[in-house]
Amino acid sequence: MVLVVGAANGVLASGLPSRAAADDQGCGRWRITSASSFCDAADGEVTAEELRLSQVTDISKLKGQVFQTLLNAKLLAVNTSYVIYAFKEGSLRVINQSARDHFRLTNSTKARIMDLALPPSAEAKGDNILLCLDEEGNLSIFQLDVQPGATGAERTRMFEMALRDMDMPQRVLLHKDPRFFVTAHAANMRLWSLPRILQEMPNRGLLHPSPAQLQHCCSNVLLPKGSSQIRDVAISADGSCLVAITADSLFVWRISADASTGATGLQLIQHLAMAEDFTEGLHMLRFVGTQFQAMVAASASGCDLLVYSFDPASPAPVGQLLQSVQLAPPGSTATACLEVDRTESKTLAVSFANRRCFLLLPLAMGWSTSSRIAFPYVQRFGAEAPGSKHTLMTAMSRQNKKTLFLYRAMSTSGEDGKWDIVVHQPSEESIRPEEPVPSGSSSSEAKAGEGETVDTSPQVHGHGVEAEEAMGDVLGDEPDNFEASGSTRRHEDVDWRFVKQIAASFVRGLEKRRGELAEKIIAEVVTVTKSRGKKNGAGESEVLDQVLAKVREAREAQAASQNNLHTAARQAADAWTETSAASMSSLMSKEFGKISDGVAVNLAQQLSQSRKFCEALARGVQKSGAAATKQALEALRPPKQIQETVGSALGEALQEALTPVFKSELRSHFEQELGPLIGQRVSEMLSVFRERMTECLEDIATEHEQAAQRLGRDLAPLVAEELQQVKHLMQSSGSSASISEAQLDELTRAVEVEVIHPLHARVKQLTVQVQALRAEAEELQSRAGEGSADSSEAEAAQARELQRLFHDRAEDAFVRALQKQKQARHQDFLEQLCSLVPQPDAWLTEDPSGSTLSTEVKMNLMHALTHQLSSKSLDESVFQRKVEWIEELWLALDLGDKAVDKLARGLCAQLIEALEHAAEGPGREQALRKLKRTLQHASKMMSRE
Repeated sequence: MVLVVGAANGVLASGLPSRAAADDQGCGRWRITSASSFCDAADGEVTAEELRLSQVTDISKLKGQVFQTLLNAKLLAVNTSYVIYAFKEGSLRVINQSARDHFRLTNSTKARIMDLALPPSAEAKGDNILLCLDEEGNLSIFQLDVQPGATGAERTRMFEMALRDMDMPQRVLLHKDPRFFVTAHAANMRLWSLPRILQEMPNRGLLHPSPAQLQHCCSNVLLPKGSSQIRDVAISADGSCLVAITADSLFVWRISADASTGATGLQLIQHLAMAEDFTEGLHMLRFVGTQFQAMVAASASGCDLLVYSFDPASPAPVGQLLQSVQLAPPGSTATACLEVDRTESKTLAVSFANRRCFLLLPLAMGWSTSSRIAFPYVQRFGAEAPGSKHTLMTAMSRQNKKTLFLYRAMSTSGEDGKWDIVVHQPSEESIRPEEPVPSGSSSSEAKAGEGETVDTSPQVHGHGVEAEEAMGDVLGDEPDNFEASGSTRRHEDVDWRFVKQIAASFVRGLEKRRGELAEKIIAEVVTVTKSRGKKNGAGESEVLDQVLAKVREAREAQAASQNNLHTAARQAADAWTETSAASMSSLMSKEFGKISDGVAVNLAQQLSQSRKFCEALARGVQKSGAAATKQALEALRPPKQIQETVGSALGEALQEALTPVFKSELRSHFEQELGPLIGQRVSEMLSVFRERMTECLEDIATEHEQAAQRLGRDLAPLVAEELQQVKHLMQSSGSSASISEAQLDELTRAVEVEVIHPLHARVKQLTVQVQALRAEAEELQSRAGEGSADSSEAEAAQARELQRLFHDRAEDAFVRALQKQKQARHQDFLEQLCSLVPQPDAWLTEDPSGSTLSTEVKMNLMHALTHQLSSKSLDESVFQRKVEWIEELWLALDLGDKAVDKLARGLCAQLIEALEHAAEGPGREQALRKLKRTLQHASKMMSRE
């Protein structure tokens, strides 16, 4: 069904008197005493005391994230069950509020998410509906907790619709009933029914709705042609109205949604044109209040707030302008975003994107549409960094009391894209609701600005002192001192302002008739004087006596009437007070009787979640149980003789009965458990011993061979020298006399015996030793080959042991894997551990178990993984995982630490050098190039520093 909006039927009120400065009370608080006021909350200096007004807890850290979207869209959503925020590539981080676990969700297109919607609470499983709108116009619908007991993303169910084909959506809002939601487009609005979507499109995946399915699943309304684009859209706090605002108009639709049939409808009930005072128009809409609602509209900067009365049951819900607050001086560059408490809708929060602070404006206590000041004060809180996206809710704290929690996405480094998701817990004293300051002038001026003349203060014309005294006689000086029928109890449930207005109306009525009564008395006196003077001719003294008598009579009559009026007013007030108190007490007793069961369940749930209560209960049970057990044992303890007799008999019986059982159990345990384990350990020790002995014998053989070579090289010059000397002697003796053949033979035999034979013997001995060592080394190698199967099984067992250790102590597992990887032949221990982490970036930065890795372990792990990249036998998936781990480990290092910075420089150079020798391939070149570029950029940045 398509509806077209018609012409405007009114003008949005804009006139208020000139602004008055708010009262600066110090410590970031401004008291608002006028309906139109201003304060320098955005540009004022934030003090150290304001930084301590709230407790801050870090939830998560993001790197390389652009946390920006449209002005009123949301990238951060919370409720009593979850904290959800969007980050890169269409991904969502879902954190459980109670169990402290988290998991990741991703849309199918991986397009960047632009808006989120989450219900304030979930009454049943499956009511946690998460809506995500991405930049390509696709709407993802996640149903959380549809599979109880599942872990991670398995507990969810997802449906996706491509809406860009009809008209690109810009915002998505969830109704109070999570079965209905609204999508805002450039010039139209759609109200969707989730049951009908599931009925028409039951299949998963990215679906393209047909025109027939769209007509059945949603109701569509179109703005008139020529209208400007929709700037913001909001649903009233009770969920009955949908309000949209453009540059020149404001539209209000009545929402009709039938939960039983899933039928939806939008009916236009109010169309207001913008007044000429709105030069730049309004850009934000929010609703506060429960029983009495107010609509807050803001400028593009979010620093100029206008508060309107809003009555959903009225044919024209948007009423008069009640309050105007300016949070920054004209010309200020401050930009802010507005959010309302999601669970109680009683607090307005303003967070600045370029200021290190945020503001809270609690709704006035007992606020109604008749109050002129909805927000009696502004409280500023200091923050460590600006935050553009935020949300807030009221929930039960650890102390089991209602507390306001403000979640913010703080930009700690805009250039590097570093964001912190934190939660602020303001102190109760700083945001306690207050009564609005009575300001009759402000109210009258506001009415005058709207073209009305109203007297809102109980003023009395004429004799003001007497009127005030008369009103004091009726009501007393203070409301708390009012006495009814002689009773001294206080009537704290009486609307004293209303009673004062009743009394003032009585007094004003008397004042109006005072002139008539005076003229009547004077006319009667004159008549009596004339008639008596003509008839009796009495003297002037007698006439004056008669006049005085008439005046006294009139005064007595007036005093009697006033007393009667006072008595009647007092009796009426007493009767009204008693009747209203009785009716209110009966009504409250009925309502409390209805919700007593829910209160008891809620109290039990909160007590079960309280650690202190559980510990105290456990201590009490333990103490009482120990005392009761001790008393029972003392009562049942038999005499000493019986104890000795029974003890000896029991000892013999147990020995006879348990001895065979223990023997069989120990034998089976040794055969099935201890024996294989001892054999495995002995085989591991023997394999390591064989490897070490093989290496040792090879080294000994090599050393002997080298020693023999060195001995030959050392003896060769000596032998040559001796031969030269012999030759010289022979030549010299030959010159003097001839040497006989016998002498030559004797010399030859001497040389052979003394030199050549010992040398040959030594060489033969060394050769035999080398051959024996080589044979023994070959035998050990053959034995090691025979035991390779055993070593493979041993390494597999070690890998399984490391995986079990990883779940308990991740850092110890990685340290042992680095030690074993140096001697591993069959298993990749590092790959076994890295494969257990599906998302290393989240595990290293957000997971509590990942954050325990020390800087030294991270550096050693990066160095070992980099050297493994040179192996050509790695599979493509394993290679990519190792590259991803190296990159995430580098990003996880805190380079701001000076000690880490010194070590990181040398590590960066070593990694770059190792990557130069890494094995390249068709699928590996791009990954290696990206990793080298990251390390080279980091090296340049560190060298500059």
